[in-house]
Amino acid sequence: NTYQDRSCYHSDNESFPWKIIEKFNAEQIIKLFEELGVYAKNRNGYMYPYSDQASSVTEALKMELERLQIDVRLQTECTDIFPRKKGFTLQIVKDGKKGKIYADHVILCTGSRAFPASGSDGSGYDLAKKLGHKIIPVLPALVQLRCEEKFFKSIAGVRVQGTVSIWS
Repeated sequence: NTYQDRSCYHSDNESFPWKIIEKFNAEQIIKLFEELGVYAKNRNGYMYPYSDQASSVTEALKMELERLQIDVRLQTECTDIFPRKKGFTLQIVKDGKKGKIYADHVILCTGSRAFPASGSDGSGYDLAKKLGHKIIPVLPALVQLRCEEKFFKSIAGVRVQGTVSIWS
């Protein structure tokens, strides 16, 4: 997103997001993705690939990881993680078989409880805690509205920015 203000980030450590943003600001990220072949368009401060397909972003990242010969494990459950003097040991389960992986570096991106169908059940929070991270209360970023009227089906998937007031 091109709009980056302190009010957009929730953290007990208010300087943490800014350390990252100062190192990798929006312009740098946009340039990186252009170098990977994904051109962006700005829609009200939110950046989207010209294709309007999130898969454009994931495919570009996947190709770059392959080019850099970085080992990526998909459809693999990490059940535990142990820091070592140099790197990490991960206990994994893939296709029902248990195993171990030794890695110099780990990117922990497990998802949350928000969308279990994607394979994320919230267990990543425990892994992050084990590595010394503090978990702050989780807040929803996007929510769905459910309506019984049939005409709402015709606008399924439409994103709207708005304000809701509730009173009784």
